[in-house]
Amino acid sequence: MRPSRRDHILTSAIALIEEHGLNAVSLESVAERAGISKGGLMYHFPTRQELLLGIVGSLADDWEEQLRELAGGTADSVDADTRLRAYVLSMATSVTRAELMLTLETTQNPDLGDAWQPVLSRWAPDVSDTDTEAGRLRYLKVLAAEGLWLHDALDHRTMTARQRTSMTEAILNLGTADPD
Repeated sequence: MRPSRRDHILTSAIALIEEHGLNAVSLESVAERAGISKGGLMYHFPTRQELLLGIVGSLADDWEEQLRELAGGTADSVDADTRLRAYVLSMATSVTRAELMLTLETTQNPDLGDAWQPVLSRWAPDVSDTDTEAGRLRYLKVLAAEGLWLHDALDHRTMTARQRTSMTEAILNLGTADPD
């Protein structure tokens, strides 16, 4: 099936971020990259902010689809342990440049961060549930998984696929009596 024009615009914008960074994203540059007129782009995304929100929304939708596949169901159809396992497994791959830049942009543009919140609230344990040892352990797994996701972007010592798999299993086994 041929992707919609909106999806093509978003894919083009993500590729532009991957290659040139977030500052390269303008209505003009994305329209050129997508091979459409600026007016054609503005039909779908009238402003740069709406384009950025569209990109984050698309990435969040893709992430939630990955979480559903890993869990074998929707967040409300599986238990908390299955949701947490899916969350940890979804963090096993390294962050892309676009994901990293958009994540960092949320410090200056909170609306972008808001786009991720529905997925987070459905799949990850809440920090407010850390008043028990079990709650702290569950949230520690989230923090460790997010650290694994960010590792290669922050540390020039890139992990191999085998190392990532091993670290992911270690995160999942945190708190078990015999992790090996």
